[in-house]
Amino acid sequence: MKRAFVFASALVAALACNKTEELPSRPEPSATSPAPSAAAVDAGEKETFVRITKVPPKVGDTRTQKQSIDMKVKIHVDMKPKPIDREMERVETSVEKHEALAVDGPAVTKVKIVVQERTQTEFDEGKQTKKNPSVTSGKTYIAEAKNGAIAVTNEKGGAVSKEEARLVEKQAPYLGKPNDLLKTLPEKIKVGASVPEIAAIMRSKLAANDPNDDSREVMAVRTVDVTLKGTRTEGGEEVAVFDVKTTLVRRDASEMTMDMNGEFTLRTRDGWPLLLSLRGPITMGNAGDADAGAADALDAGADALAVDAATAKGPKVSGTGEFKLEMLVSYP
Repeated sequence: MKRAFVFASALVAALACNKTEELPSRPEPSATSPAPSAAAVDAGEKETFVRITKVPPKVGDTRTQKQSIDMKVKIHVDMKPKPIDREMERVETSVEKHEALAVDGPAVTKVKIVVQERTQTEFDEGKQTKKNPSVTSGKTYIAEAKNGAIAVTNEKGGAVSKEEARLVEKQAPYLGKPNDLLKTLPEKIKVGASVPEIAAIMRSKLAANDPNDDSREVMAVRTVDVTLKGTRTEGGEEVAVFDVKTTLVRRDASEMTMDMNGEFTLRTRDGWPLLLSLRGPITMGNAGDADAGAADALDAGADALAVDAATAKGPKVSGTGEFKLEMLVSYP
C-alpha cells in the first residue's frame, strides 16, 4: 500500500507545478488579435477542438495545493481453525503553498514552499490508531536546483534535517526542469480524442522509482488513458476537462490491482492544472503457498498496511477496498 501512496504523491507533484497568477497580472488580448475560444471550431472543420494557450512560469507565480489520499481495505486471511478479518484505512492530507523565486526560461529554479499542513492518519476497524503530522508540517522551506540536485534550506537559509530535505524535494520535482505539460501538451485537441501526452506524463510519474522508499511493494502501470471530454466554465474561467482511467498492478508473492477513474482539469488560457480526482476499487490476494508469518502479525494487531498488507507471506489472503485521491489547486 505504501507504494501506492508514493505514486499518488509523485503524480500530484508532477501535474501541479510552476503555476501562474491570475489574469489581471498579464496583458489583456488586443482587439486586433483576440485570443481564440477554447471551444472554437476552425472554418471548414467538422470536429470541435479545444484550444489551450501555454504560458511559461515567471517569478512571483504562486499556487495553493490541497491534497487528500484515502486508501481503505478489508483483508481476509484464510486461517485454520478461525479466519481473520480486518479493516484498515490510511488517510494523507496536505495543504501547501508554492511561490516561484527564480526562473530560467521555461523552468522554475527556486521556490518557496509553505507547508501549512501534512498529516497521515491510520484507522483499524474504524478506530483511529495513529495520527502523525509530518516533520515538515507548519514549516517554510526554500528549495533550489543547483548542479543537477535540489538544495533545501529553511526560510532563513539554515540547514534542515535529511528527512525534511527528502520530503521537500519530493514536492518540488519540477525544479530546474521545463514543465512537462507546457512542453508536450498540444495547443489544439479534438473533443473526444485521447491525449497521449498527458497519459505519458502520468505513466512516467507513476512508474518512477523512489530510491528512498523502503517499501517492498513493486507496482507496475498497466494502463493510463486520458481523453478530452470538453470544456466547462468555473468561476468565470474556461476549463478543459479530461477523463482519466488507469490501472496499477502489484505482483510479488501477492497481487494487488487498483482500477481508478476520474477527472483532470486545466485552464485553457494558460495550461495550468486545477483538479485531479481519481477513485476506484482495490482487489488483492495471494496463492497461499507460504508460511503464516504475516497472518500471525495481523492476529497480533500489527499494521497490515505497513507489512505488505499481510500478503507477502502467509496462507491464502484476499481483500477488497477503495482508493480515493483529490488534488485542488487555487491561485491568488
